[in-house]
Amino acid sequence: MYRLFDKTRMRRIPSILKFVVFILCAFTFLWSCYSRKNEGVHFKNMDFTTNDKRTNDSVKISLRPYGQLLGDWECRLYTMTNGNWVKDTAYWSFNPILDGTAVQDFWWNPANKSQDKGKDFHGTNIRMLNPDTKKWSVVWVENEGNSIQGPWISYENDNNEILVKDSTETWQIRFYDIDTEKFLWDWKFLKDSIWEIRVKIEAVRYGSGQKFKLD
Repeated sequence: MYRLFDKTRMRRIPSILKFVVFILCAFTFLWSCYSRKNEGVHFKNMDFTTNDKRTNDSVKISLRPYGQLLGDWECRLYTMTNGNWVKDTAYWSFNPILDGTAVQDFWWNPANKSQDKGKDFHGTNIRMLNPDTKKWSVVWVENEGNSIQGPWISYENDNNEILVKDSTETWQIRFYDIDTEKFLWDWKFLKDSIWEIRVKIEAVRYGSGQKFKLD
């Protein structure tokens, strides 16, 4: 009886091993899925696009005036070309970085075959606040250039407009009419003592349902 039992148990060992291997494989698979899920959440939180719920009021206040722009925006881009305004679409995302001491924004202007623009235009600004002067240093880099542009100076004027300029005083960028769901932007240049606006933007907060008024 003992020998019979022993032989039977020995014959069952391969089946038991298969079962153990199956359990181990199943555990490994489930653990891999769990790890991948957590990894996805981790990298989603580090994504360049933002979720407004992760941007609290204290961060917005500490990064004023750019703090009010944090989040994702859909843009209508108007460029003066041969005496006419040419309309295009772009997207702009503003994000707090470096533990809330700076703001980085990402600009995406998709390719437009009708305008002979064969590839997407990408650019990014990094904006760092000097707490002593209350002014910002701004640098810009884009996929069509091979150098970092700036630093430029930025600050908020008495009209609650955000200005960006350099030491030459021959051009100026302005954010204005800013509220929680929209803002306007323009870029003007000094020519023969006259300021000319060459680029302007109307931005509405992405997903807010706001309509563009300049169309």
